[in-house]
Amino acid sequence: HGLELLCSTCANPGDEVWIERPTYFLCTQIFTSNGLIVKSLPMSTPGKIDINHLIDMVERDGVSPPKMIYIIPSYHNPTGLSMSVEERKKLASFAVRNGILLVCDEVYHLLDFERGSPSPRPAGMVRFNT
Repeated sequence: HGLELLCSTCANPGDEVWIERPTYFLCTQIFTSNGLIVKSLPMSTPGKIDINHLIDMVERDGVSPPKMIYIIPSYHNPTGLSMSVEERKKLASFAVRNGILLVCDEVYHLLDFERGSPSPRPAGMVRFNT
């Protein structure tokens, strides 16, 4: 499983991972079974991260950033919401600036039938740290 591999190769017991609420029901169990401390991302509504609040928490208020952020940016489970390209870029830039591993679980990205082609995903987008 990809999350198990990430936990064992990119994190250490005691590291923090911040997740959306609600989220994929097994991710919390996977993270805690690998010794990670799971905390919630600030949410503006269920399934929608309050990115501005997140940036302020870390960059203005001095909250220590997590080792990892886990999100489902396309057709979020269970809300069905998708992050816009602008939101993805803003979150990715924040992660790069703060040395955070941004884990985007794109399991539902092929469900993008309405627009005729999938929306850009971080792996296929231009570099964010410019």
